[in-house]
Parts: sequence; C-alpha cells; structure tokens
Amino acid sequence: MPAVEDAPYPRLLGIREELRERGRVVVAMDVDPGRHMNAMGVVHGGAIASLVDSAAGRAVASMIGGDARMATIELKVNYIQPSRGGTIRAEGRVVHAGTRIAVVEVDVTQDGSLVAKALATYYLWSSP
Repeated sequence: MPAVEDAPYPRLLGIREELRERGRVVVAMDVDPGRHMNAMGVVHGGAIASLVDSAAGRAVASMIGGDARMATIELKVNYIQPSRGGTIRAEGRVVHAGTRIAVVEVDVTQDGSLVAKALATYYLWSSP
C-alpha cells in the first residue's frame, strides 16, 4: 500500500503517515498558517476533517486486500478545542470491518490534548 502522502489531496495539505499497523494508523499535519487557518485564526474544521478521513481510510486500507476499494459514506467530527498551529495528529482505529462496511474511530490530538473525536463509516467493494 503506497503512503498517504503519495495521493494528491493529502500531499496538498501536507498530511503524512507516521505509523501503520493492521487496523491502526497515525497521520500528522504540520499546520501552515497560510493554508490551514480559517478567518478566526484557528485551524479550519475542513482541514481537521481531511486529516480524520485520511487516518480512517488508511486504517481500513491496512485491513482489506489489494483489489478492494472503499468510499467514505459517513463522517462525523466533534470538535473539542481549537488548534492554533503546530503539529496535529490523527489516530484511526478500525472498530468494525465487515464484508461491505467498516467503522473507524479517530482521535485528533495536539501536544497530548484532544482536539477532535470522530467516527467514520466506509463502504467496501471489490474491483471488477
């Protein structure tokens, strides 16, 4: 499985993979004030949601075969506290992986503090 930073969108945001185990992945993003901040001076919720989706998708990918495909069908993010910069990490852990549906829990942290808590659901299928 190629690294997360090999895909165009995560590369655009500066998302990189730090750890990959079966069913568990940690990705990180160094906040760039010129790209990741909103008008309030904190990291945009969409950037955090993208980090969540990257961690969750990679966690699912670590468990499915090479010919399998997946698509996000639901993503819920609870934002706990704002981030003003530095490095943000998202740890995705698969809590269910069936034949068609996978569910992943994601914690987004910065300097040991919880920034966001998320739950993502993926639809799985095989390539023709």
